[in-house]
Amino acid sequence: MEFLVTLNLAFDVIVLSEIWDHNLELYGNLFDGYTFYSDTCASSRVGGIGVYVKNSFMRKKLDSLKINSTSKNTVENIWL
Repeated sequence: MEFLVTLNLAFDVIVLSEIWDHNLELYGNLFDGYTFYSDTCASSRVGGIGVYVKNSFMRKKLDSLKINSTSKNTVENIWL
C-alpha cells in the first residue's frame, strides 16, 4: 500500500491476488474512495483475490456470472 501511495497516481482499478481469508475488513478500509470486492477459497485459508474499484465508477457485482469451484478445480473470481 505504501508503494501505491508514493506513486501519486489515482488508479481506476487495483487487483490483488493471494489475499487469504483473514483481514478482509482491513482490506476494505485501506483505500479511501474505492469499494473493495473479494473472493476467497471456501476449502482453504490461502489464495483469494481482491479488487478495488474507484467510487466514481458505476459498478455492480454480477454474481450470476460467478464460476463455482469443484472438488477438482478451485476457482476464485469476481465479475463486476
